[in-house]
Amino acid sequence: MKGIKNFIAKLPGIRGFLHKWRNALAEIKALKKEASSLKKQITELKKKNTDLSDKIKQLNAEKKTVNAELAKVNRQMKKLREDAAGGCLMADLARLQERQFERKTEWMFWKADPSPEQNDELKYIQEIRFLEEKRPLVSIIVLNQNGKKNLERLMKSFVNCHFYKNIEIIFVDHASTDGSVDYLETYRSVYDMTIIKQNENLSFSVSNNYAAKQAKGEYLLFMNNDTQVTDGWLDELLIAIQKADQPGAIGAKLVYPEIPVGSANEEKSYMLQHAGIGFKDVIREKAHFIQPYNLKNGEPDSDISLELQERAAVTAAVMLVKKDAFDEVGGFDIKYIYGYEDVDLCLKLHLAGYKNYYCPGSVVYHYEFGTQEKDDAKEKKQRRIHNMMVFKGKWQRYLAKQLFNDKISQSHMFTEQKLTIAFAVSDAKTGTDAEEYYHALFFGAALEALGCKVKILSRTAKKDWYNVGVDTDILVPVCPDYDIEAVYNCKNDLIRILWQQKDNTVCLKLEMEAGQDKAADMDCRFDLDYDLYDLSCMNEKTPAEKKEYLAEQKAYVIKNHIYEDTAHGFVQMISGCFDVPVCSDEIDICGAMPDDESKKYWGDQHFAVGMKKEFEKLGYKANVLPRDRWYDQSRAGYVIVLRGKNPYYRPMGDNRKYIMWNISHPDDVTIDEYNSYDYVFFASQKMHDELASKLHVPSGVAQQCVDDSAMVYEEGHDKQYELLFVGNSRHVFRPILKDLIPTEHKLTVYGRHWEKFPVQDYVVSDYMDNSKVGQAYHDAKILLNDHWDDMRENGIISNRIFDALAVGAFIISDDIPEIHELFGDNVVTYHGREDLKEKIDYYLKHEEERDAKAKAGQKIALNGHTFRDRVAVMVKVIREMPL
Repeated sequence: MKGIKNFIAKLPGIRGFLHKWRNALAEIKALKKEASSLKKQITELKKKNTDLSDKIKQLNAEKKTVNAELAKVNRQMKKLREDAAGGCLMADLARLQERQFERKTEWMFWKADPSPEQNDELKYIQEIRFLEEKRPLVSIIVLNQNGKKNLERLMKSFVNCHFYKNIEIIFVDHASTDGSVDYLETYRSVYDMTIIKQNENLSFSVSNNYAAKQAKGEYLLFMNNDTQVTDGWLDELLIAIQKADQPGAIGAKLVYPEIPVGSANEEKSYMLQHAGIGFKDVIREKAHFIQPYNLKNGEPDSDISLELQERAAVTAAVMLVKKDAFDEVGGFDIKYIYGYEDVDLCLKLHLAGYKNYYCPGSVVYHYEFGTQEKDDAKEKKQRRIHNMMVFKGKWQRYLAKQLFNDKISQSHMFTEQKLTIAFAVSDAKTGTDAEEYYHALFFGAALEALGCKVKILSRTAKKDWYNVGVDTDILVPVCPDYDIEAVYNCKNDLIRILWQQKDNTVCLKLEMEAGQDKAADMDCRFDLDYDLYDLSCMNEKTPAEKKEYLAEQKAYVIKNHIYEDTAHGFVQMISGCFDVPVCSDEIDICGAMPDDESKKYWGDQHFAVGMKKEFEKLGYKANVLPRDRWYDQSRAGYVIVLRGKNPYYRPMGDNRKYIMWNISHPDDVTIDEYNSYDYVFFASQKMHDELASKLHVPSGVAQQCVDDSAMVYEEGHDKQYELLFVGNSRHVFRPILKDLIPTEHKLTVYGRHWEKFPVQDYVVSDYMDNSKVGQAYHDAKILLNDHWDDMRENGIISNRIFDALAVGAFIISDDIPEIHELFGDNVVTYHGREDLKEKIDYYLKHEEERDAKAKAGQKIALNGHTFRDRVAVMVKVIREMPL
């Protein structure tokens, strides 16, 4: 056996094989051992998993029990809230019934003894005599569309409740199909009633204004059909409007009824729905908006006062107004579509010198949740955005000033918000060695003592310190590294304060763009108190001790009036920021482009910049405003609106002059919109001839034109483009490209949104910088042009024609007569696909003819059709229209 082993061992390569074989056996043995160990672990894990599964089941069962308990507690809390709110409401109604009983009793006493002595002893006699002797007629106006259930509830409350009865009721029905009109007919014998039947669902403003014209009453009472009145509700409103100083609109106390579970506002049963309207700063549609909202909405009625309270506005869910005042301010604005009409009316009344009031003695249930649930979500959103744009245009500038002054005076009529001041510092960690933080902290404490709200923005905080917040009114960058141009999520009229520190002296200087001339010499100086904090002491404290120490030092600042005079001076310095007089040498140019990088794609932007350059050459200061900045505070005495895609709503309460240049979208502009301006420029003679006589304002013609300082080129370049089209699709297959494609010639397209059309294969870029457009036009053998349908029909020549001719380009365009009237045959036009092909083929072969037409057209474009020429005409109009 040993010999055999020796023999095998001597075989070639066998030793290596045996060695590997032995190693393999060892590895197999080790793996078997490891596998055995893993089997044991798996068995143990399965056992643990079983235990964990049981534990998870137990926890889920416990969670289910806890959730059930929480749901039970929430139901109990909801019931307690409802009971508390209902208790407050019942207490109010009881006090009101007591007052009504006292009035009836006094009336009986006075009828028995109308002597002066008796008159002096009776508390309510003047109110009673107004109701019982003067008996003014009240016209109650209610709109309805398929709201029979709401009407049933409303009319039953009319019948069952005791209130002032010298009324007429005017219902405006919007083509209801649910039997609403038949139901109302049953009350004709009970009330002086008029039913106005409309064939469609007209707007809130149109229908209410129409009903108001038919009304015979001295007072108009607008109310929703989803309301339910209580005893004495109308008596209280009438007494309020009779007693109030300069009364405009009087609004009732609106409360939610018991709201079914699963409905909107289900947590608000018996809570207040309306106690007047206030305003707050918010971000809507990515822009600053001053939004109206119902005061105390969703709160219990804990205010025991029944006294009249002045408000900026009240809702028309229940609103009483004198008919003369309503007519004086023009009634409801018909530009709104079921939204903001009532707030707009109240603000017009306020602007006219009237005062609006909330009457807590008039209690009405409002079933608002029912109306909201029936609204189509998409339609509601479109309505909301439209109404917001109208309201923003009319009132944003006015309200910005009112809210700011309200915060300064702390009168809280327009807003509940405090004057909010943000300090930007490099570090605000507890115990930081950044001295600027302590200066801001302690100066802020003095401002808080005056009723201001103070925020600290820190570079080291989790929240981006450039995210200022739309509630911030004033920004003070204490840190010198803070880039004030990088701020976002803020209001457009953010007031910026420069913190200029030299040694221990600080100069706070106002830097508000709208009022820089006025603010140039306005500042507030003070010496820093370095004794308020000790950094070495801070380093020895725990975080909790540091926090307590800083709180003590803030209290010390307030108690010892440190920085108090400076804080007063600071508030005084900023108090006049919105009292900026308009200037006759400053002009705002408003275009429909957005306020972001994408404005470079908009022709309106380049149009506005071209105008700005020419105005400034003539000594004016010109501001280019994208649509989200239209209604900022401004010193400009004149506003020129480039009316294109978006309408501009003229702000209320200012004395500026407004000029429209209708450069595009002519079919979207109404006669009323034209008449809202002081002067109108039409972009075609045809429009002027057709519309000028229909306007109440003067008008003229200003065709589109060229910015010859931007449309530049160099001679000697090869004609690198055979056919060139520069323009966006706006999601439309542009006519000239539709007539051209497919083509045997080389077509080059620059522009956006061509993905859905066969043009995409010809697009080389979605954008060409405006500074390069002139050279591209010049370097094209044929430049293609077409017109939007409404511009063609209204005779508006595209600005591309002017731009291209100015750089010596040869153009083929769709045909409008005005092109030939202005440029003769120097712009070639076509009719139909075959004609376009023939003319392209012909002119590609006849370079001399192309050049001759281009040069002749260039001479015409540059001789009278530049922004220089248009601005000269506008300046003449401005000088004849003094502020």
